[in-house]
Amino acid sequence: AASKIEALFRKNYGTFARSDSGDYILMSGERGRYSLFGVYMVHLSILLIIIGTLVGSIWGFQATVSIAEGESVNVVQIRNTLAEKELGFSVECVAFSIDFWENGTPKEFRSDLRFRDGDLERDVLLRVNHPFTFRGIRFYQSDYGRLPGSSSDLLIRREGLETEYTTVNAV
Repeated sequence: AASKIEALFRKNYGTFARSDSGDYILMSGERGRYSLFGVYMVHLSILLIIIGTLVGSIWGFQATVSIAEGESVNVVQIRNTLAEKELGFSVECVAFSIDFWENGTPKEFRSDLRFRDGDLERDVLLRVNHPFTFRGIRFYQSDYGRLPGSSSDLLIRREGLETEYTTVNAV
């Protein structure tokens, strides 16, 4: 019986010790030897997150830009200020598309972007919650809307009637 228990201990525990002493046998096993360091790893990771946030706040920037289809920009507006920051490269919105659920709410909207920096050209599909980093700057698709002077094609479906297409100009 002792040998079966010993085999079980050796299988399930990393460290095993056996001591025979007259009428009894003492067996001990240990696992999770390094689990004591878990609490230190959690605290270290929290400190790293705080340090990363501070570094981003001091040396980083948050900006917004709206790019119409077919247009290109190389300047962004710093968030909460009127200051502009030059990117050092250009971003072109090649195409924008949006899918809707049957009830009319947006399902997904995405932009086909082209990044140009000198001879380097990179095409990217940018979607919500799928950021892209170019030259150390992270780009997010966060919203969509209409720019002044743009127009949209509108599809009107009515039950029992013919489907209509019309163009709506934004003012």
